[in-house]
Amino acid sequence: MPSFKKDPVVSALKTLIQQKHLHTQQELCESLQSMGFNITQSKISRLLRRMNVVKCKDEDGNISYGLPQEPAPPEAHALVSDLVMTVSANTWLVVVRTTPGAASVIARVLDYHKDQLNMLGCIAGDDTIFVTPKAEHSIEDCLRAIETLLF
Repeated sequence: MPSFKKDPVVSALKTLIQQKHLHTQQELCESLQSMGFNITQSKISRLLRRMNVVKCKDEDGNISYGLPQEPAPPEAHALVSDLVMTVSANTWLVVVRTTPGAASVIARVLDYHKDQLNMLGCIAGDDTIFVTPKAEHSIEDCLRAIETLLF
């Protein structure tokens, strides 16, 4: 059975809804049939329900079908910054405090960028990460790079 999203009828139906102001399921059915699809009004009804298609008013006040607006996914940077509480340092370590349970995820991000962060390695607990810079004299550079990446 083909995937619902890859179904050619679903793709054609989406295109029709986006490009034409069709007002009834019968109009949708006739348009799809003219495109060569063997489809009934009852199948249109089921597809519209599965696709979460809504009825909305167009510019002229006429009711027609519309696709639900999908919000853009949040940027990964925003998600990471929401998990990080503070970043601080002493002479030897950078300490990153996170929300509970997030330290391992943030540590993975840091490990991935370790070369550009001038970082030797890190250890994560539940909500705390200890970061060791490559050299003691580079602690400030490491701290600033981590803050830039996470915030």
